[in-house]
Amino acid sequence: MARPNSIAILYVVAIVLSIAIAVASVAWGGEVEEVAKLAPKYGGETEVRLYDGSRVDLLTDSVAYEADWSSKWAEGVGQALHYAELTGKRPGLILLVKDPAKEWRSMIRAARLCGRYSIELRIEVVDLAK
Repeated sequence: MARPNSIAILYVVAIVLSIAIAVASVAWGGEVEEVAKLAPKYGGETEVRLYDGSRVDLLTDSVAYEADWSSKWAEGVGQALHYAELTGKRPGLILLVKDPAKEWRSMIRAARLCGRYSIELRIEVVDLAK
């Protein structure tokens, strides 16, 4: 009996992971879609590509916002600082929250660091039923 080719196995694993991520994104609502809904409220442009290839989730005249689900608060803080450095604008973090009663720890942690590093913090409660 022939052994499966390891490249073929990696290919199948990559396809399965891609499908799983796509399904999860649809089920949970995508970050990109949530930011697009918020863009008029903040008066900014979404998915602005920077010279280093990174993309600011929402860029206004004065703030470069990173938007992340509350579980990714630490990543969001770092990205907000990075975008501010590249754009010359103030850093901002939009924390997307599904259930504030369950996600309070993430909100407090984000608020602590945002205060320490002068990052504008916005908390947006997302209703996934819409």
